[in-house]
Amino acid sequence: MFGAAPKFTLLGDQPHSGEEDPLGFHELAESLAQLILASRRSTPFTLGIEAGWGMGKSTLMARLRERLAREGETAKVTTVEFNAWTADETGVLEGLMKTVLNEMDPNVLRRTLRKKRLMSWVRVVVSVAAGWLRISSIVDQVWDRVAGDPRARNELRDLVEQAVTDWREKQGGVPDDALLCVFIDDLDRCTSEGVLEVFEAMKLYMDVPGFVFVVGYDRDIVSDLVHQKKSYIESIK
Repeated sequence: MFGAAPKFTLLGDQPHSGEEDPLGFHELAESLAQLILASRRSTPFTLGIEAGWGMGKSTLMARLRERLAREGETAKVTTVEFNAWTADETGVLEGLMKTVLNEMDPNVLRRTLRKKRLMSWVRVVVSVAAGWLRISSIVDQVWDRVAGDPRARNELRDLVEQAVTDWREKQGGVPDDALLCVFIDDLDRCTSEGVLEVFEAMKLYMDVPGFVFVVGYDRDIVSDLVHQKKSYIESIK
């Protein structure tokens, strides 16, 4: 005969959403949101959410993303969500870059591509981008050009910087206020190649004013993945 039911419940692996706060993350998410908003003039910077699997990283990130999204146009904050694990099979670098650029106003991106001071390879796609194309079509055209030309890849950062500058200016008010907050989850579930591609995108191509990255990962796992790929003598701790 069984006794009284235990006074506990099991939580699933899916991030919790809703008004309830079973993990007690409300105050932490609020503090992180205020930190990001107060540091908007210090971009770019990265905020790491470090914890083991099942410890609530995704739930905290979702709560923080919702908190920043509520600021909306008032605080000139745009949030972007990217799951590195689900993109690992098709190319993390391409997926992350396209996800971010797709958040921009297509008219802004078109104007950026037309600017004469940008690199010459960009003007190759202007004839395509100048039409009434969806933003995803424009981004696909840009990426196809980048993927096929090493010189274009080297100058991709200049395009991203100019596009973000133009996007921030269109937000109104003080241009330096607008933020693109990119949430990158499940980095520790990627292959070593996927992890390094995320770092490549963040450091080589999107290390420009306006970006805030919030990355969720297990530090030990990511350290080991980088160690395996780069063959360092010791893990990066």
